[in-house]
Amino acid sequence: MLSIALDWEGCQLFHILPRSTSLTNLTIDLAGSKLFDGPRGPLDPFPRSPITLPNLRKFILLKGDFSIFDVLKTPSLECLDVEVVGASVGSQAELEKLRRFIEVSALSKVLRDLSIRGMVGDEGVVNLSLPVLSSLKILELDSPYVSSYYLGDPVEVSTQGHPRRRHPSLIELRLINLRRSEGTLVSELRFLENRKMGYTPCIVAIQFFEEPRFLEAELKVRAAKAIPGLAFVNVYPFSEL
Repeated sequence: MLSIALDWEGCQLFHILPRSTSLTNLTIDLAGSKLFDGPRGPLDPFPRSPITLPNLRKFILLKGDFSIFDVLKTPSLECLDVEVVGASVGSQAELEKLRRFIEVSALSKVLRDLSIRGMVGDEGVVNLSLPVLSSLKILELDSPYVSSYYLGDPVEVSTQGHPRRRHPSLIELRLINLRRSEGTLVSELRFLENRKMGYTPCIVAIQFFEEPRFLEAELKVRAAKAIPGLAFVNVYPFSEL
């Protein structure tokens, strides 16, 4: 087991991880720093092939980004928990790194628990069409910037022309800090309805993001302090026409 906090930039992990092939549990806290930024001298070469951690079962990435997946290969990974900081709108460039990592590590029949936090939706929607994960049981998505997740086509046709159900073993979908919208849960339920595989039931757990709400008294105090005697606030109840 290894837990490490990297609050500096650079490629020091290139020296640490190749010596950690016996790891089964790894936690990396990047503290918002960019893993590969900064000068790369002769002692900090970018690895030409992925660093393989053959025994890793659980990987937690805190306050980081998806760039680390460009250099890792974890063929035994069962649990992946990723916290994204500073994701771009839509998060698609970052998600492509995750897709490649899943394919390079051949995690389709291995990964059971996936959690992704901090993605940013393009107009509130994130396209999370990951490769087919036949062993995935729990998918947790946590972001106050998203109102809907598109999970991809429920059935994918392989290169040999065979249909494959996407995430057929999924039994729990957790949507945390979800923003309310007219499209909330529409795409997710359509996916679950059409990816039926032996009628595997799936529990959908939702926790909505609660935006700050201010009392009229607090708004009046703000106005009085900002423009004493010249600005007054009255809050009227909402009425539908």
